[in-house]
Amino acid sequence: MIDSSSEKVKPAWQFFRKSKTTYETAVGTMEEPLIRLVDQLKDKFKTGEYFLLIGDDASGRLPALVLKRVANYISDRNGVQRPDMRFIRGGRFDTYERYVKEVDLASQVAVLLETVKARPTNKRALLVTEFISGGRIAKRIASELNQRGIRMDVATLDMLTSRDRYREYGIPEDVKIYSGLEKHIEPPIQQHRELTGLLSQRWRSQQDVAAARKDVKKLSDKIIASL
Repeated sequence: MIDSSSEKVKPAWQFFRKSKTTYETAVGTMEEPLIRLVDQLKDKFKTGEYFLLIGDDASGRLPALVLKRVANYISDRNGVQRPDMRFIRGGRFDTYERYVKEVDLASQVAVLLETVKARPTNKRALLVTEFISGGRIAKRIASELNQRGIRMDVATLDMLTSRDRYREYGIPEDVKIYSGLEKHIEPPIQQHRELTGLLSQRWRSQQDVAAARKDVKKLSDKIIASL
């Protein structure tokens, strides 16, 4: 909308209620699904099965950062190599076709892998996201990695439908899908992409971004303490 008034438009975050902390409204809402995910993945981390965690930007960045800290702790405790962490553009688009048009996924994967020091053939990559909807983007990422000899699994806070349905949609059986919850609804963190610090200044508060980074440590430390 074109605003013809002379009054400066306030950033959207200024209209949000400040009575609750970023932990209560955003990062802390991931606690239950991440605890369940860690319970499913901790044995994989103990053996160093994953050499690479791939975070799904933007709203998947915060859960990926928490999971990376937990993976580092488990890896160190068991004397195995820590997994690397990289990010890939997922995003939310009106249609899958628009995503394909605007996002050069093949180039993203190629550049991502160029920066990874070690690429062992007997280990896997783990895509970390906050929500799987149709599953087509996860399918494409798995395909791009597979073409380069890398097998992939998926860790998500929640998903829209069942694993069997995603198999019907084309996600291979070889791609294991780990889900913290199966409520089949978008998790609250998906509405807080501004806390990643990746969006323009208009849509974020530096104070809240800094608080969210502390919240990531707070949540990961809480999960680690429960192991």
